[in-house]
Amino acid sequence: MRTPPLCIISDTFTAWTVEIANEIEIFHSVFLTGGAYGLAIYYSIWLNQPQLQNESEEFIVPDFPYELRIHRSQLANIALKATGNDSWSLFLKRELSQTLNSDGFLINTVEEFDQVGLTYFKSKLGHDSVWAVGPVSDYSLALKTRTASTDLSIQWLNKHEEKSVLYISFGSQNTISSTQMMELAIGLEKSGKNFIWVVRPPLGYDINGVSVRMVTGWVQRTDGS
Repeated sequence: MRTPPLCIISDTFTAWTVEIANEIEIFHSVFLTGGAYGLAIYYSIWLNQPQLQNESEEFIVPDFPYELRIHRSQLANIALKATGNDSWSLFLKRELSQTLNSDGFLINTVEEFDQVGLTYFKSKLGHDSVWAVGPVSDYSLALKTRTASTDLSIQWLNKHEEKSVLYISFGSQNTISSTQMMELAIGLEKSGKNFIWVVRPPLGYDINGVSVRMVTGWVQRTDGS
C-alpha cells in the first residue's frame, strides 16, 4: 500500500495546488524564496493596484502594517502599464489570492530582521502559520557543485580590483529586445569597464537567433570582457 502524501509545498505560480490539498485533506504551504518585506509590498501592489486609484506620483501601500508610501518610479514597468484587466494583472490577482487560502507560508527570511513583512502575511492569512526558514541557501554545497566555468569566472574576477567589474543580468524570467541588447552592448563597450554579462536570447529569437554578435566585432573590441 502506497503511503499518502503528508503535505504540498508550492510557490505562487502553482497556487492551484491549494485546491488539490483541500480535496485530499492534507496540509498545504506556500514557499516564498525572497524576503517577506519586499514580497509583502509585491502582494499588496498586485492585489490592490493602488497606482490605478489616482494619478499622484506617490501612493500609500494598502493593508501594510504601517503607512508606507511608494513612488511610481519604484514600480516595475509591468506594474506601471497595468490596467487591472490586462492578462498579467488578472493572473497575479488570481494566483496571489489563492495562495492566501493556504494553511501556512514558509518564507526564506530571518525572523529578527523581517518582522514587518512577516506581520503582513500573518494578517493576510488570518493566523500565525507564517515561518521564517531562511536563509536556505547552502554556500558550502554551492562550492562543492561549482562547475569548471564558474572556476574560470572566479579566476578572472580575482585578477581585477575590488568593485571594478560590472555584473549585468535580467534574471531567469526576463529578457530584452534585440535593439535594446545592441544598445546595451554599445554602452558597455563605451564605458570602458570590465564586465560579466549573463546573456539570454532577445525577445522573439531562439538561442541561435540574433544576439550581441549583431554588433560587428563587439567581442573582439571588448577583448572578451
